[in-house]
Amino acid sequence: MYASVRRYRVEGSAEELAERVTAGLLPIFRENPGFAGYYVVNGGDGYLASVSVFESREAARQSSEQAAAWIDENASEYLPE
Repeated sequence: MYASVRRYRVEGSAEELAERVTAGLLPIFRENPGFAGYYVVNGGDGYLASVSVFESREAARQSSEQAAAWIDENASEYLPE
């Protein structure tokens, strides 16, 4: 198993961003071969973390690229960095 862990400093509502990511990005991850799980954690104090789990290193790497592209297109206003 391979995991991609991402940590974000959120501007605005972390809960709202988590809902948006779960509704929009999770379906994309589920289409990847070897998808095993996806978790979003509200770290408090304006931080959000996500963990994507896949059976292969390549799928985990691909999920990082997909996450970056999806955030740029759909949720960049939440992430000042």
